[in-house]
Parts: sequence; C-alpha cells; structure tokens
Amino acid sequence: MPSIEVPKPPELIIFADERIVVNPAETLVFADNQPLELFDAQYHLLRLLGGSAGRVLQHSRLDTLLREVDISGSGSAVRTNLSRLRARLNEVDAKLGDNRTGAIRAVRGIGYRAVRSLTDR
Repeated sequence: MPSIEVPKPPELIIFADERIVVNPAETLVFADNQPLELFDAQYHLLRLLGGSAGRVLQHSRLDTLLREVDISGSGSAVRTNLSRLRARLNEVDAKLGDNRTGAIRAVRGIGYRAVRSLTDR
C-alpha cells in the first residue's frame, strides 16, 4: 500500500528580532508577544513581507497578492493597508514604552520590506 504524505503545517514566520510572529496555520499574529488583530489585507501583506524578510517586494507584487486572496487591490490599497499595518505595529511598541519601530520599511519608489533585525538599514 503506498504511503500518503501528510502535508506539514506552515511554519511560523518570525522577523524583526523575533518581535513579530505570524502563525499561518492558525491565522494569528503576535507583536511583542501580544496578539494583534488585523484586517485580512493587512494580515496577508504582513505574512508575505515577513516570509520575505530582508528582501524588497515591489508594489505590483503586493497588489497581485491582494488580488490572489480575493481582496480588491490597487496601488493605493496596498499603500493604505501597509500604512495602517505599520501604525498598528507602532501602537504595540508605544504601549510597551518602546520606541524601536520599523519592522516594515518603505523603499521609496519601489515597495516595502520587512526587516530581520531592527538594526538593519
């Protein structure tokens, strides 16, 4: 009898000095060990950026992602959702009295990238 390969659950996506954790298997996000509620578009953008930490993802790629998950996407939708996502991450930092923000950084004229470490440039 042939063996059936059981798919492995998606691994955790961890970045920004382990301050951001995305659990794709359960659609959960934690920022500084605090659960973070996000809208669908924000979650999917964070998951993609975190999974590609250190690499710049172009606006067009992020727009395509939103369309693939059946969320109306456009250049302005990507910018708006990422702006709101970055604000949410900054709120978590502020609640903890921490000013080290910047887990997701804009790369002017190109797109965005998530950082592996908050000391990355």
